[in-house]
Amino acid sequence: MKTFKFLAFLTLIVLYPVCGMAQAGAIAKQIVKKEVKQAAKAGVKQTVKAEIKETAKAEAKQIVKSESRQAIKAEMKQAVKTEVKNAVKAETKTAIKNESEQIVKKEVSLTTSRSLNNDLGKKAFSSFNKNSGKKVTLEQSLNKDVLQSWEKYAGSSLEKKEILRMDLQQKPELITAFNKNPQLLEIYHNFINSPKYRTDITLLRYGENNASKTSLMYVRGPRNRTWLTGNSITLEDNAGFTAIRQKETGRLLGYLEGNINDGYIVKIHGNSNPALLDLYPMRNTTYLYGNCSWTTDNLGRPYIVKMRANKGTAVGGRNEGYIKKVKQFKTEYDVNGEQIKANGMKYDDIAGHIAADGYGGPSCGINIVPQNATMNNSGIWKSSEIHGLNLAKQGNAVERTIVIKYPDNLSQRPSSFSVSQTVNGKYDIVNGTEMKNVELLNSPLY
Repeated sequence: MKTFKFLAFLTLIVLYPVCGMAQAGAIAKQIVKKEVKQAAKAGVKQTVKAEIKETAKAEAKQIVKSESRQAIKAEMKQAVKTEVKNAVKAETKTAIKNESEQIVKKEVSLTTSRSLNNDLGKKAFSSFNKNSGKKVTLEQSLNKDVLQSWEKYAGSSLEKKEILRMDLQQKPELITAFNKNPQLLEIYHNFINSPKYRTDITLLRYGENNASKTSLMYVRGPRNRTWLTGNSITLEDNAGFTAIRQKETGRLLGYLEGNINDGYIVKIHGNSNPALLDLYPMRNTTYLYGNCSWTTDNLGRPYIVKMRANKGTAVGGRNEGYIKKVKQFKTEYDVNGEQIKANGMKYDDIAGHIAADGYGGPSCGINIVPQNATMNNSGIWKSSEIHGLNLAKQGNAVERTIVIKYPDNLSQRPSSFSVSQTVNGKYDIVNGTEMKNVELLNSPLY
């Protein structure tokens, strides 16, 4: 404002002498007004420019801030994705590793049909062995003669060798058993397709002992009959059951269940030529065939025999020549296969069927025992059999149970029989005798 006053005063001084006071004042006023207007205009421009500058700064800040947020958000999102990928990848690796180890364990135990010679298999087994403690080797575990026996049965199969090695590692008592009796390796090899039973020493010993025992019964036996020994059968685990097969032909003979503690169960396949019933019986085992069952004691002798009959029951076959050989064997040899009576001696005994052929009882080793002729062919034993079968033919459900007792822990000849018989669930009455645990002595030999 002082500047504009000074400008007006200067204009009056310069123009007053020339054009007078009035005109000089008008001119001075116009000049001041113009300067004021220009100054105002310049001030507005400066103000607007300043405001624009501030606005630009603010907008720039917002843009930068927004861009920073977007960048940070994008970086965080990418980081999360990366972390998730890494976590998933790590979990997947762990899962694959765990699953691979489980697969290796399962395959070694449950199959012999896959090759172990590929690199993946070798790496898997190497990993498994590292986690299983000190690795057992066949060369360190088995002596030279035993290894030679194994190679005779298994050849050069690396797969079978690895299975045997792992079984020895998991069950060291097999090492002692095989070194003591190399013949057990043949039975082990026969059972190699059954992880469930191939390490069962009871079964291995049963198979090895059986060959020499049952051969005594086969002399001059029936023709066209399947003859087995303990090393003539194989075991193979399938879904939910273990198949028993004839080694030479692969023919299905039956099925195996259970264990030594709870008892084994052998189910005979079909109703013809039950070859497994000719084998020397396993101990603590129940054999199932047709309408009959036989349960053995802890020495392999039949001691509980059950049979059922109804209108449709088929008669079992009979072969006199063979059953006489079974009777002779069980008379002259004890449960260990040791001879206790001289060969060819004549006795009062006959070859008695425990389960009568009328009930479907077969002429097989497990169903034949030395039996006093008088007891077998007369008295309550015979009359109860006939009475029950006659009722069965009339459509009644007849069940007969025989509990066998032996004089000692060696003899295969029974000392007595306890007979029970029911008709439609009630104890039968035969010649005035209730058929409930009727004791019948198997009179001594003469």
